Amino acid sequence: MIIRKWTAPIPIHKREEYINYIMQTGFAEYNTTKDNQGAFLTLEERGDKLYVTTLTFWESVDPITCFAGENYQLTKYYKRDDEFLLEMPKYVEHQEMIYGSSREIRVNI
Repeated sequence: MIIRKWTAPIPIHKREEYINYIMQTGFAEYNTTKDNQGAFLTLEERGDKLYVTTLTFWESVDPITCFAGENYQLTKYYKRDDEFLLEMPKYVEHQEMIYGSSREIRVNI
């Protein structure tokens, strides 16, 4: 399994608006991409910024390319991202999951 990780800061006051936006864009697409095994959104407040991280789980690199394109190492952005993001990293991280244990973690907003 491959974990795809992306992190970028937003202004703290845009928290709720951004959560709604990312649920309608990235998370809606994750949920409809074949072989996506799940996705999580985390938030971390640092000073006057809120760092948003998405973690997505994939069976292999092939479905990631279906989602992100042939150069799957590049970050995939959506139409209104520049209204929220204070930085727009060019690349995402990919890591191979070697071991994991869960009791079906589910967190819903």
